[in-house]
Amino acid sequence: MNANLAKAEAIFTFLNWNNVTADNILQQPLGSKEQQKIALLGLKNGKWGDYVKVGNAFQWQDYVKCNKAYLALYAIRIGVSVSRALKLAHYTYSSLLLPVIIERGENYAQNFVQQASAPTDLAVQLVDRLNLVIPKNQNYIGGWTLYAAVAMRGDDVVKHFYDKIPPNIAQCQRRFVEHIHIAIAINTPATRSFIEVFCLGVTLGWLDREQAKELLFLALDIAIRPIDRKVWLDTLYDLGITDAELCQRVPALIPLLAMGESAIINRLAPVLIPFVDDELLIEVMTACLSSKIKSVKKLVLKIALNRKVPQNTDLFMPLLNLLLDQTDESIVALTSKLITQWHIDDHTVQSNSSELQQLWQPTPSLWQLPPFELEPISPDVLTELASELVKRNISGHDSVTERFLAVANIIAYHDPQAAKASLAGIKLRVDQLLGFLFYWRKGEEIPYHKYLSDLLTARDYIVCKNLGKIPCLLSTPSMSDLSITVDDLSQRLAIYQQLKIDALEADLFLALTRLDVSTQTSSTIEKLKKLNVAVVLQSGQKMPIDAASLVLQYLDDPVIEPKLALNTYIEDVLSLPQSLNYFPKRIGNNGFTKILAIFPLWNDSAIPSDIDWATYYHQGFEFQQIVNRRSPFDSRSAMALLAMQRANSPYVASNMAQAVNDAWQRGLLIPGVADILLLERFSQVPCRIASLVSVLTDIAKQGILSVVWPILDQLIIASCKAPRLLSGTLETVDAIAEFLPEVQYAVDQGIADANQLQLLGIRMLASKEGSANAIKKAKAIVEKLPKIAPLKQDVSMRAPDDFEQVWSKPQKAKVVPEDNVSITISKPVIDQSSRFSKALAKSLMFTLKLPNVSNQVFHIVKNDWYYDLEYEFQCEAYPALSKDQQVIPNFRSRVWLHWCINKQLLVVEKTRNWQENNDGPLSSIDNFIFLNTDNLIFSKSLVTVIIGLLAQDSDTYKANFIFEKNVKKGIIDADTMRKAIILFLDYPDLSPAKLIRLLEKKPSLLPIFCPVLIECIKFVGNLVKQGEKIPAWINRILDMSLTYAPYLKEATRRSYLTEPDSQWQGLADIAQAKAKSVAVNKAKQLLELLK
Repeated sequence: MNANLAKAEAIFTFLNWNNVTADNILQQPLGSKEQQKIALLGLKNGKWGDYVKVGNAFQWQDYVKCNKAYLALYAIRIGVSVSRALKLAHYTYSSLLLPVIIERGENYAQNFVQQASAPTDLAVQLVDRLNLVIPKNQNYIGGWTLYAAVAMRGDDVVKHFYDKIPPNIAQCQRRFVEHIHIAIAINTPATRSFIEVFCLGVTLGWLDREQAKELLFLALDIAIRPIDRKVWLDTLYDLGITDAELCQRVPALIPLLAMGESAIINRLAPVLIPFVDDELLIEVMTACLSSKIKSVKKLVLKIALNRKVPQNTDLFMPLLNLLLDQTDESIVALTSKLITQWHIDDHTVQSNSSELQQLWQPTPSLWQLPPFELEPISPDVLTELASELVKRNISGHDSVTERFLAVANIIAYHDPQAAKASLAGIKLRVDQLLGFLFYWRKGEEIPYHKYLSDLLTARDYIVCKNLGKIPCLLSTPSMSDLSITVDDLSQRLAIYQQLKIDALEADLFLALTRLDVSTQTSSTIEKLKKLNVAVVLQSGQKMPIDAASLVLQYLDDPVIEPKLALNTYIEDVLSLPQSLNYFPKRIGNNGFTKILAIFPLWNDSAIPSDIDWATYYHQGFEFQQIVNRRSPFDSRSAMALLAMQRANSPYVASNMAQAVNDAWQRGLLIPGVADILLLERFSQVPCRIASLVSVLTDIAKQGILSVVWPILDQLIIASCKAPRLLSGTLETVDAIAEFLPEVQYAVDQGIADANQLQLLGIRMLASKEGSANAIKKAKAIVEKLPKIAPLKQDVSMRAPDDFEQVWSKPQKAKVVPEDNVSITISKPVIDQSSRFSKALAKSLMFTLKLPNVSNQVFHIVKNDWYYDLEYEFQCEAYPALSKDQQVIPNFRSRVWLHWCINKQLLVVEKTRNWQENNDGPLSSIDNFIFLNTDNLIFSKSLVTVIIGLLAQDSDTYKANFIFEKNVKKGIIDADTMRKAIILFLDYPDLSPAKLIRLLEKKPSLLPIFCPVLIECIKFVGNLVKQGEKIPAWINRILDMSLTYAPYLKEATRRSYLTEPDSQWQGLADIAQAKAKSVAVNKAKQLLELLK
């Protein structure tokens, strides 16, 4: 706490404000002019509390002990700025703030309400009381909407506002129309509350109905979000818009239809197409058919078939030609029918197949990596670089960042004042580097510097702290890929020795990780041996070894790029060499963007393979850095570079597209290298295939077809090997059909090898039985391919190459105490009028009967909240008299089940935080003191519930996460899964097919799920022997077993399965069943494979 704040608090305490109300707030004493001056000095800025480190955690510490609500009001009354008042407003109440803000004057109030952080109800009341200009910002309009909705509906105020004073409906009415006009003009989102207020205004007569329609048409015209356009149109219908009125506005509606949104077209097409004039029909149909949704196109064609034939049918020829080239047979059929019905001459209908574009181009030769460009260096250049970083508004390390830091250091070394003048516009921002420079320019210590431990942040901090003291940075790149040559590093150290300057530890550490050890020569080694430069740690202490010796050791023992295995993070496999043992621990969970900047010479391990990583990848500016490399991309990184186009973020789209194009032109993308099986880090099964094919198609059309073509067939192979065809297979087949003529041309011209037409995936798909469109189209493609020898099925099944990764040694199982709780499983009995009915319909209900609780059972129903199971080792439950009692979740009736180590029982607690007897979280998250889980464990019944949650349809992401977390801890093992599935098989509401969904994406869980497959097959085998019907869910179990048959067979060979399990009891019974079931054939296949 600073001295000025202490003085202000002392003055305020002396004034003795008590029992302050809205009526007497302005009569409270302010003190003398001198006292106000002193108090204002302490209250006009600064924090009133902060987190402080206590042991290994952080706790909040208040600097102010008096009543903060009153102190905030006092601060505003004695003259703090509007921005400061907004920061203090959350301490107090709107009802007390209102007279205080009004007292400061109209200009002060106007500036106050213009700010986005102004309290909702307060801003609305100030605008009304003082007749202020209505702020044209979304935050104010959103707040006014809530305020008006509460007033007009008569809601319980406590649900919405901190103060309990109800909104004044007269205030809402006075300037209602003005608010609505401004809301529409600034493109306010069509939220449920705003639509409700809008319609209520019309109902109450505050807004004229015809004027409301005009406003809605304006909102439709300027809306940005598709959902807004849909809601505005629905609202027009709610206000009684007629078909005739819509037809009068056809020219204005055509741009709306041209956006291709199904909700809009489905609503307007049936109105406009039958009645619009012939002159406008072509435009309306062209706009409606712009939709990419097949069902929408079919609807438009069917509507057109039911209207009178237009006079100008020849004008429709180009549009119909496009439709005839569609891959959907029903669209082509409807188009042909329309052509016939409208009497369009056959000669006017021509195929619109595009001419060959020669998209298969020779692979460019590998480029020569350019050096890192530092010149020119001047204060003006430094300002320009700083401006570029400010525009990014996010931290990141690429060539621009490195050049900025190096230039800043050089200018500061020769002229510190010039450097500070160049950086005068820098403010505290998200970017840490700019934040460090902000404090350096002000001459202040960087806060929290003791906790800056990761390598790049530590380097940035220590360099900024020492700007003006070092002649050059050791970690400044030599090449544009951010690598450093040994000669450059040795020359920089020689300068340090000449000037008798110590090296900065983090700067040297980063220089070593960026070091290209292949550039060492005998002469540079000799130069290094003659150097003796001390190294200073961040603490100020010197390391026991000099910089040159550390460099020499690293050259003999550098970091080796690890291989990322399935289901691993970089920190799981990264092993630092002994040559770096003298350095603090600075490399670990750094994130991939930092790994690339730390180890620029790495390949696959430096670029992630997660689906959505590109969306958050520093707004795209580092994509250019990714393709500044000297060697071609390996299989994982090449696939990731291509797949990142799916990020669908406007911030990164252009950067990503340019990065792929640059990688191709620089010879960094080699055809056939990218491996689709390495696309996902946690699964060998690719997902989001349709979106991937879409971006691959765009890439191919840039002349990079040779890279894309093998990937498309890989996708088909992966789909064929999956238990069922993967979503997106049809789109992949369509893409192959589209590019096949291009590939055939390239083969004929000798540009592509003939084996590019083997297309083993397409042939595999065509050989499948079934009526799926993908299979039909695959057969059609095979007819156009050269004949090859029939594909042979390898039934010998050699051991998979990745068996060790998939069937890893299990964790040592932890002891899970037996709680003797009986569990039944069913669908929850829900009151259909309840607001929970729709959400809970996707859930399972686990009913627990505790041995220590009589005449009562406990329902566990999980929908979207799993925090208790994830962090607190307990579970929310609802007491009931029987398992058939309705479940009505509410906070009053819920209890908490957890294992009590002292009592050795699963106990029932009435409060969530039973340790402190309150309803807050069991851990004090607010104070950053995390729960000590040493004495918290799960008992058998709660572990069974965690496993069972995999089979429900609501929020599978969280259920999967908690399950995997407990697998890693050894709480859930194969034996636990066996006991669980044996229980589950007695309850038909739980589908084993859904239980194993996670296994499809996570092959490494096969050892855990193997007993589930075995017990399910045994169970159905017994049903067959008893003459009962084969359940449908067994097909999914058999599909999964067939998918993993090579691993199961190898596990049997290595005696990883017990003798009974290796016999696969029940499988032969299913295979010999006389029932007409697909499961019988699958069982026969599996039996043959496992022999």
